[in-house]
Amino acid sequence: MIATVSLSEGTTWAKAPWRFEAGTPNTGGIIGLGAALDYVTALGLTQIGEYEQTLMRYALDALANVPDLHLYGPAERLGVIAFNLGKHHAYDVGSFLDNYGIAVRTGHHCAMPLMEFYQVPAMCRASLAMYNTVEEVDRLVAGLQRIRRLLG
Repeated sequence: MIATVSLSEGTTWAKAPWRFEAGTPNTGGIIGLGAALDYVTALGLTQIGEYEQTLMRYALDALANVPDLHLYGPAERLGVIAFNLGKHHAYDVGSFLDNYGIAVRTGHHCAMPLMEFYQVPAMCRASLAMYNTVEEVDRLVAGLQRIRRLLG
């Protein structure tokens, strides 16, 4: 729906008809949200938070073993790890990870001013939540190490 976002120059919108989203209310999503709220309540927000913090600490320690990995953002973080691998474009890294069965997001993440701040065209973003595991973090680390070996 947007073409560009800039703090200094404002937002430019996509041309019609691409700027408009049509559709019906997401009834299934609303029902699913109720079920998700019941599930999270049963697990407990405190327990979920503690698990996610433990998993994030594990991930950051494990990712420290990947040479040329550049992490963006604060040391203390929740849920998201933004990174680039050496000189390789985020799309290339994301494509390799996808081939290894590892899902990450790539691009500017609707945060063009942030990309400008870090002077990068794009980043990879791994998200961690209560449903992720240590084994999945290990697969991400192994995938990044493999990509680094393959691409040099």
